[in-house]
Amino acid sequence: MRAIFVFIAVVCCAAPAMAFAQDAATTPAPSRGLDTMPRWSEFPAPPTDVPTAAEIKRRVEAEKAKQRQLNAEVSALVWDKQEPEVIAGAARQEIASTLPAPADEILTPEELQAFVAKLRAQAVPPPVAD
Repeated sequence: MRAIFVFIAVVCCAAPAMAFAQDAATTPAPSRGLDTMPRWSEFPAPPTDVPTAAEIKRRVEAEKAKQRQLNAEVSALVWDKQEPEVIAGAARQEIASTLPAPADEILTPEELQAFVAKLRAQAVPPPVAD
């Protein structure tokens, strides 16, 4: 009876975790029927690259250190509490001082088509490559 419980514990708990460690192509095919117990050779090999408790603790501490560093950087930021219109006005003044003013008149579609036709007439296509 105890052997059945051990078998159930191994199959339910250990086998799924071990399945990730071994390639499916190297796992031997089961050589048993439904009414027989599996052989130990049919179980996948235990994983070899499982981190130790100390390694997991080191990784967690490293993540916590990164979190503390990020929190310190965020708390050191100077948050701007000005009204958005003040910022927008300053940006408009800076843009107006460096860029030319927009065109005062808007072309009608006919005028725009005439302008485009004039530019196309002035354009010279590149020579044809041989």
